[in-house]
Amino acid sequence: MAEALSRKIRILPIILEDCDWQNHQLSDIQALPDQGKPINEWQPESKGWQNVVAGLRNVVDKIRAQASDIAQEETLSEWIFQQGNFLMMIGQIDKAIEAYSHVTEINPRYVATYNNRGIAYLGKGMYDQAIADCNKILELNPELAIAYNKRGNAYFDKGDYDQAIADYSKAIELKPDYDQYYYNRGNAYGRKRTYNRALADYKKAIRLNPDSAEVYHERGNMYFIKGAVDRAIADYNKAIKDYNKAIELKPDSAITYYNRGMCWLHLQNWQGARSDLANAKNRGMNIIAAFRNGYKNVGTFEQQYSIKLPEDIAAMLTQG
Repeated sequence: MAEALSRKIRILPIILEDCDWQNHQLSDIQALPDQGKPINEWQPESKGWQNVVAGLRNVVDKIRAQASDIAQEETLSEWIFQQGNFLMMIGQIDKAIEAYSHVTEINPRYVATYNNRGIAYLGKGMYDQAIADCNKILELNPELAIAYNKRGNAYFDKGDYDQAIADYSKAIELKPDYDQYYYNRGNAYGRKRTYNRALADYKKAIRLNPDSAEVYHERGNMYFIKGAVDRAIADYNKAIKDYNKAIELKPDSAITYYNRGMCWLHLQNWQGARSDLANAKNRGMNIIAAFRNGYKNVGTFEQQYSIKLPEDIAAMLTQG
């Protein structure tokens, strides 16, 4: 009985004859027949057993009803979660957050909901809320590398690069063979101007995934800053080849045009830069915000990379 209680198994004592059960731990548990009247006091005893059967049937019906409620809650949670995903797909971020929040009220252990709501918060620049959702995920599963990575992204976007590096490092510790975590940490090191560490992370990311255009692009930036121009050009050219392949596969990807356009900027191929930046903008991307997020402003870009942008391209990347 002690083992059954520890496993939260439903116990139903059946009192056969007078005994000291009311001073036992069974006294807190519903007993059968009704009010614990012993079977041997029923006349005939069959009435007592019939009372036990009715009591058992009543308990089983309640358990089934509870199980049905749980199933309905799970079904409802999943339906609202998918509704939130659809709202995210069509750009209704506020409504998606409402849907995800509803799911957390119904089922507070639904990990995927905190993950997706965190992504929505990041999209709105609500970094503290995104971090709180990542904290909840890690509370439910402290060994989930992707949650550390997502929290690192929130800290990165917030400008807290030290905390971002700490989270990316934890993600790498848990999953050392995933290139994206090294790439993200390299970006954080780059923002801190710890260029050698950034290069080391980019090199590790490339060893794990030799076909990542974004990593070649960022490593090219690091080489450029350090004055290794030939290596930078080689990485930019490699990135451009990979971006070309990506555009062939997905010709409407605004971010790919933007990234290739930035490579053209570093290579001072103004015609290619103009074309790709215009394509990214025409496909709905806010290229000014993207440029500001990566380089702060045109002046900072020109100073850091010793490149003077043509006036028309500078105007494309300047607010107003």
